Amino acid sequence: MKTRFFFPWVAYCFAALFFFSMGQIAYAVPQHTQLEKRIDKVISRYYAQNFNIKAADDGTVRIQGDVDALYDRLRVFDIVSKVVGVKKIKNEIVVHTPLLADKVIEANLIEKFKINKAISEPERISVKVDNGIVFLSGVVNFYRERLVANTIASWEQGVKGIEDQIKVVPQPANTRDDRVLETILNDILQYQFPNEKGISLSVHDGVVTLTGMTRTLWTENQIVKEFSSIMGVRDVISSLKLNG
Repeated sequence: MKTRFFFPWVAYCFAALFFFSMGQIAYAVPQHTQLEKRIDKVISRYYAQNFNIKAADDGTVRIQGDVDALYDRLRVFDIVSKVVGVKKIKNEIVVHTPLLADKVIEANLIEKFKINKAISEPERISVKVDNGIVFLSGVVNFYRERLVANTIASWEQGVKGIEDQIKVVPQPANTRDDRVLETILNDILQYQFPNEKGISLSVHDGVVTLTGMTRTLWTENQIVKEFSSIMGVRDVISSLKLNG
């Protein structure tokens, strides 16, 4: 009888020791290494080329690599910002775009702004290019038009960077008052970001201020984009902080 119970007991001990050891090994993997692997896995869903990812234990991530358009450089930033644990991104991706004369880039962008229906008064946007860096200035009626102008510029060949100085003009008083805007924006938070419970907002003269905590950089960026598309919102100021 003793012999019969001895082997199961020994097997149980060895099994417990094995799983404990495996747990210790998994735990021993540095936090920054785990973060790097998660980021690399996510990026590989969208891009075939390899990017050099270096993460620190404090959540700071450095991204290096090459892309053909500024849009992709910005998109990789957006993708990485969705990964839980990323708190700061140093985007060192190099844009390899065809060399075009600055005046050609300027003319192309001005034309594309004119034909894009999302920009109501494209003639109020000024475009200057210096060595492939686009300087946008002037005024638009809504913040979303500013975002559209930036997106168009990021796709353009020859563009290596964007300096955005576009201003959003105040909206007429009868467009939407601040109380109505607060109600609309709180509804967006409730229905489109139901897991974000630690965010508060206030609106003053169409300028939205966000405070509180959020889980990822992506969530913060996405909320800003959603709010910026609402009629009557002149600007969005985010003071959100990441959890953890």
